[in-house]
Amino acid sequence: MENNPFDNNNQPSLDDIAEKIHKNLKNLGGHEKKLGLLIVIVIIGVWLFTGIYRVQSGHKGIAMLFGKYHTTTNPGLHWFPPVPIGRVYTPNVAQVRRTDIGFRSSAKYGNSGHSESLMITANQNIVDLNFVAYWKISSPKDYLFNIRNVDVIVKAAAESAMREIIGQSQLQVVLTNGKQLIIEKVRSRMQDILNDYKAGVEINNVELLEVNPPSQVIDAFDEVQRARQDKDRMLKEAQAYQNKTLPAAKAAAVTKVREAEAYKNRQIALAQGEADKFTKIYKSYLVSPKITKERLYLETMSKILANQPKAIVSSGNNIVPYMPLPSLKNK
Repeated sequence: MENNPFDNNNQPSLDDIAEKIHKNLKNLGGHEKKLGLLIVIVIIGVWLFTGIYRVQSGHKGIAMLFGKYHTTTNPGLHWFPPVPIGRVYTPNVAQVRRTDIGFRSSAKYGNSGHSESLMITANQNIVDLNFVAYWKISSPKDYLFNIRNVDVIVKAAAESAMREIIGQSQLQVVLTNGKQLIIEKVRSRMQDILNDYKAGVEINNVELLEVNPPSQVIDAFDEVQRARQDKDRMLKEAQAYQNKTLPAAKAAAVTKVREAEAYKNRQIALAQGEADKFTKIYKSYLVSPKITKERLYLETMSKILANQPKAIVSSGNNIVPYMPLPSLKNK
């Protein structure tokens, strides 16, 4: 873990070192002064040598001169005036850090029971959720000097963003198919908050671990979920029945329509034939009314008497029966 530039330290200042060296030289003679001067030179050399520092891969070197930011160095060997003139911090900018909200991954804090995990949805329901924010340092200078306790700020931003987005979402969306959209919105909102603070932090990802109703109502919620599943199942079964029945009904309807069309055409043809026949008879009647009447009479009587028992009647009063041939045929 990199050093915090705001930590107190007990390292002596340059004035303190110079004052101690001056007091020691006053108490020495000629040779002793030369020896003391040599010692001072060696001390200064060692002090200058301590200004050599190494920036590891994945880190950045942040050099401060007289307590103010001076420069940023890349991985490798560098030299900068050591304490108390200068100071170098080497934060790890490649490391992906995590912040837990609603639970603690460390056994020291336990895993649940935090009020921060309870949030209110847009339809005034309560949801209990745990999530993790993954982030890394994007600007070492801002990370070190703009904000104290960046971990606390990231956690506060994550909780604030999640509460805002959950407060705009319906419970059913939060618990079912809206999780990915919520994650994207929370990540974007967190980044906006941290950018406003100039925290020098980039949010890589937000991961929802658990999303549940409060434990007091989870049984009732499970019943509702089962009812929704039954509803979906029945809708699918009805859809399948519709897909199976509708084509057959459409085919039957087409068949009925075609049969009706055929019947219509047949009846029209029959009617047209009867009309043509009547027209021909009418024309014949106009030419020879008497013959036409006689012919119509005979045709009509032939149709009427075709299936009737018959008797021959003479012009006199006596009825002459004829041999009952139809009766003989039935024997």
